[in-house]
Amino acid sequence: MDTLNQLFRLYKETNKIKVPEQQQMSSQSLQFGDVLEIYTHNRLLIVVVVSDSEALLMSEFTELATHTDFIVHVDHPISDTWIIETNQRLYLTPQTKYNICCTLDQQTKTVLKDILAGSPVPIQKSGPKIPPNPKDPRMKFKLEELEKTMLVNKHLFYEEEEEGT
Repeated sequence: MDTLNQLFRLYKETNKIKVPEQQQMSSQSLQFGDVLEIYTHNRLLIVVVVSDSEALLMSEFTELATHTDFIVHVDHPISDTWIIETNQRLYLTPQTKYNICCTLDQQTKTVLKDILAGSPVPIQKSGPKIPPNPKDPRMKFKLEELEKTMLVNKHLFYEEEEEGT
């Protein structure tokens, strides 16, 4: 884990990316389509808000998109093109520290609402359907993304310890 932290620190320094510390992060009210930066467990997660307490994980690795991922353009320092992973839902708590970095455009919000209502992701804005092959890099990527989701959602399975005890 130390190596990953060092790599992340080096990446931030070379690309001049400043990750807000927890005390700098806002607690503004969230709106549908807000893109958040969540820094948790020494990882920077980018998510899009879909309700007051729910968000969908995003990733800049568009080449690993599958048929459940929605490819969007977002003005963010890391990348301009992102995938919204519609099958990776995060449940946010009031203790979640975040920074609102930008918002999806109105057309993208409309399509996202349709997807959440049960419509399939538009073919021109998604990746190919993957067969259940454990050696497929997209399948491995999905498992890695599931781990990120579990980091944020662990409060659903475990009681959080109170600070100072």
